[in-house]
Amino acid sequence: MRRALLLLLFLGCDGHRLPHSAVLVCDRSTSSTCDEVKVEAAALAFLGSNPPPGSTFTVLATGCDVGDVTVVLELRVPRRWGGGVASRKRRWRRESEELIADLILPPLSDCSGIVATLWKSGRALAEANGHGQLILVSDLREVSAALGFNFEREVPKPSAFVKKLREEGLLPDLSGSDSYVCGVHDRRNPDGTPWTARQSQTLREAWQAAFAAMGLPGAVLREECRFEDLFRRSKDADSLRRARSSLPPALTPSPHRSNRPVRNDQEDR
Repeated sequence: MRRALLLLLFLGCDGHRLPHSAVLVCDRSTSSTCDEVKVEAAALAFLGSNPPPGSTFTVLATGCDVGDVTVVLELRVPRRWGGGVASRKRRWRRESEELIADLILPPLSDCSGIVATLWKSGRALAEANGHGQLILVSDLREVSAALGFNFEREVPKPSAFVKKLREEGLLPDLSGSDSYVCGVHDRRNPDGTPWTARQSQTLREAWQAAFAAMGLPGAVLREECRFEDLFRRSKDADSLRRARSSLPPALTPSPHRSNRPVRNDQEDR
C-alpha cells in the first residue's frame, strides 16, 4: 500500500508545469568555441521541449566586464495563450524560429569576462519565473583586466580565485538553478602557446571551487555540448521536485535512511 501511494504521488501530478527560465552564457573570447551553431541548437532544444507558459530563454554574450555583457537573444512564452491555443502556439513557434535564424553574435574578443556574465545571469535567474537553468558554453579561460586574471597565462589557485570573486561581489547565488557547462577544451591558446595538462587540472579545480561558492557544488565541466535532451531532463527533475513537495511528511523519502520497504510477513499471509 505504501509503495503504491508513493508511486501515485510521484507520477500523478496535476499536469500544470512550472515556468522554465533558462539563461545561456556564450563565451565570445578567441579561445572559446561558442558560436551561432551551438546557440541555435540550444534554443531549438528549448522550443522542442514545449516550454510552459511564462518560460523564458535568454542568451548573454560575454564582454570584458559587467557593463559589456550583451543580450543577444530572448524568447518569452506568453503567460496565457487565450483562445485558439493551437494556432497561437504555432505562430509563437514560427516567430521564435525566425529570431533564432537571424541571430548574430558579437565579434570574438581577446578578453573573456565569464565571471561578470555569470553575475548578470544570477540576477536574471533571480528575477525569473519558476525553475531556473544556467547553461554555460565556454572554455572557462577567464581573461579580465578588471579582476587581474589571465587564465591563458596562469590559472590561480582555487582559494585565490574564490577570494577575489568574493571581494568584488561576483559570487551570485545560483543554488536554486540547474547547471550545464560545456565547451571546456584542452587546445592551445589563440596565440599558439601550449596548454598543459596541469593547467587544465588547475582550471577545473579553480572553477569547481567558484561554482561551489555560487551554490553549484555538483557542476560538471564537459567538452562536448549536447542540448538535445537538456530541457527534457530538467522537466523530469522539475516534476520530481513538485512530487516530493506534495508528499506528506511521513512519506517524504529521507536522504538519511533507505527507502526500501520493510517486509512485513503479516501482510503476506
